[in-house]
Amino acid sequence: DVLLTDDLVTYMKSTNAISQENEKIVEEIFLRGDLVKFAKTIPNQEIMSKDFAEIREFVKRSTKDIEVENLRSMNSGEQENFRNKNT
Repeated sequence: DVLLTDDLVTYMKSTNAISQENEKIVEEIFLRGDLVKFAKTIPNQEIMSKDFAEIREFVKRSTKDIEVENLRSMNSGEQENFRNKNT
């Protein structure tokens, strides 16, 4: 199956897998990507740089979210070992 941008955005929002802030950023970038792919629109350098920076920050935030979620799922002994290993 092929997922369209609308499908991906709807799925993303329904699962609450990422923050609303990240949802908005990803949705805007996906929609601009559709314009590039289907309407052959070429964004200006400022928009491309902004999108690149936002995606980079999105990845950083997502990585931190995953680390926090992994810590939550560990028992207290595992958390202590993780903290000692990473300090």
